[in-house]
Amino acid sequence: MIRTGIIEVTRQVEQQVVDAFGLTPVEISPELARRHGEFRGGRIVIESSMYRGNRIRNARFAVVYGETLEIGNILCVPDPDFVVPILGADLVAVRESSVMVAADLSPVSSVESDHVDQFQRLARFRESSPELPSGGELPEWAKLLFSPHALYTRVGLDQATDAFEALNVFPARFIEELQMADAQLDRRVEISRSQGHYSNVHRADDKGLRLLGAMFGMEWAQRYLEEFLFPPEDIL
Repeated sequence: MIRTGIIEVTRQVEQQVVDAFGLTPVEISPELARRHGEFRGGRIVIESSMYRGNRIRNARFAVVYGETLEIGNILCVPDPDFVVPILGADLVAVRESSVMVAADLSPVSSVESDHVDQFQRLARFRESSPELPSGGELPEWAKLLFSPHALYTRVGLDQATDAFEALNVFPARFIEELQMADAQLDRRVEISRSQGHYSNVHRADDKGLRLLGAMFGMEWAQRYLEEFLFPPEDIL
């Protein structure tokens, strides 16, 4: 089994968010919580967990690990009473050749002034992060959702620790921004729809999610996508 630190980092973020907001686990189907699969001739396992609670509409975490692959996936959606960006992150390593890290606080409002202070604070913290190479051109769907301060890098194992350090800025900023945000109840419907749009774009256009079908079976992957990864707005 390859070991790059991705699983540990993902679980650390999970515990950090759960502890910060006192979240309660959400029961998910055992078939979705853990499943065995195969990737490039090696056995892999996916493990998933979900939480809700104080100021959090939905927080879910998934890890995939095995002989040939390590993946960490993070999504934390604030309660729509708060105009706070969505925390999303992906970490991927294949056969210990390189590590890809993508993370962002994705805006939930098209009104620039809603997020200007939040993103200024994020930018200041990003400036103190290690300098890392670009991961390449972002997919078009990602450009629709990402903020100007997103992290997208691809590094060798010798720089994995630096990439993880840069990633950790995002959950830290997410927690602080959400903890100090004031509720704006009159915007709940607007923000909820924006959060739903975030999920809709991923379900429709994120081609990386198709790998789930190859690894764990198409029927299971479709259910996992719709019930766990990016559920429709009304059950988010």
